[in-house]
Amino acid sequence: MKRVLLIVLALFYASICLATNQKLVNINIQGVDCQHCIKDLIANLTKLPNVEKVKFRDETHQVTILMKANKNPDPKLINKAIKNAGYLPEKTTASFLKPSSGKDANKLPTINLKIKNQPCESCHKKK
Repeated sequence: MKRVLLIVLALFYASICLATNQKLVNINIQGVDCQHCIKDLIANLTKLPNVEKVKFRDETHQVTILMKANKNPDPKLINKAIKNAGYLPEKTTASFLKPSSGKDANKLPTINLKIKNQPCESCHKKK
């Protein structure tokens, strides 16, 4: 049931993004162990220019950033926001697809980041 709900939500966001020319940034982050860390990470990313919404999925350890219409994400600013939240970005790759007719017409432009864990003080003291 959760998978079906996630698929429906993903399709909903995809349709919104295609209709408004918005871009999604997906970031996989391992080692986020407490709600305080998640809130700090989301707060840092939400403050970035041209960011409309940020969500964190506990089950996949993934942050999704929805950019404002017709705005491109800035990987350097995203990396800096992640570092300020206490995590270390690895290599950043960006790919922007221009929808056209054919098989790529429904694909969303994405940026994928790999993040190394750097636990916060409160999480580190618990271990």
